[in-house]
This record gives sequence, structure tokens and C-alpha cells, in this order.
Amino acid sequence: MCIRDRARLDVVQLHGDPAPETVERVRAVTGALVWAVIRVRGTSLPHTLGALDGVADAVLFDAYVSDRLGGSGVAFDWSVLTPEARPRRARLIAAGGLTPENVAEAIRALAPHVVDVSSGVEAAPGIKDHARMQAFADAVRRQSER
Repeated sequence: MCIRDRARLDVVQLHGDPAPETVERVRAVTGALVWAVIRVRGTSLPHTLGALDGVADAVLFDAYVSDRLGGSGVAFDWSVLTPEARPRRARLIAAGGLTPENVAEAIRALAPHVVDVSSGVEAAPGIKDHARMQAFADAVRRQSER
């Protein structure tokens, strides 16, 4: 029985600006889909993006925050992901500072396959707000129906 089956993994999300070789190793060991997290710093994208696009099943874009690897609630400048800069083979996942108030705009700007939310639907750190979760889902559905 492989790790994926024992742990019941569908996807492994790799933070810490993973190298393409790490993505390949994790896929080989787990047998799961691998999502590589790219942290966007200002208006620059890491040089590994092109190589990750060839090996990761998805590339998740999040804001660079020096002391956090995710869940910071900080949005990045979506305009940095020009059509030329977006993954061509891997799925695009938008994260970082998404809220019920801005997720429709993010979907229009990025046309992601998936949106990832955590702190944007919290009433307090670590405490999910059911009304905000519902508002987020509603905003995604409304925008996706257009």
C-alpha cells in the first residue's frame, strides 16, 4: 500500500518555494497530485515558475510574507500574473488575501482553476466565520456562472 492510500491523500501542497526535483520526488513517493506554492514578492515571480509548470499538477500563487509560508491574509498584485507569466500545463490556483469581498475580482483577473481561502473567512485568527464562508462560496458561484 502506498503512502497516498495509507494517508488518504489526494493532493500534497508544497510550501517553501519547492524546487522541481522536490515536486517529482514527492509525487514518486506519495502517488498523489502535487501543488507547488509560489510566493509572489512585489511584481516579481520566482525563476522556478517555468520549471514547476512542467512538473507540478498545479501552481498555487500566494503573497510573499517574510515570516509566513501561507495563511497571512495578504493579497499579492494580481497584475503580475500576465497571460504570458501564467502556467500553461499546470492548473492555476489563486490564494493570498482572498475574501468574500474580493474573490470575484480575483477570478475575473486570474481565471484560476481553484481559489484557496483561509484567513479571509475568519472572525478571528483560527476561527472560521460561517457567514463569511457562505458569502465567499456565493461570490465564487456568482462569478463562475458568468
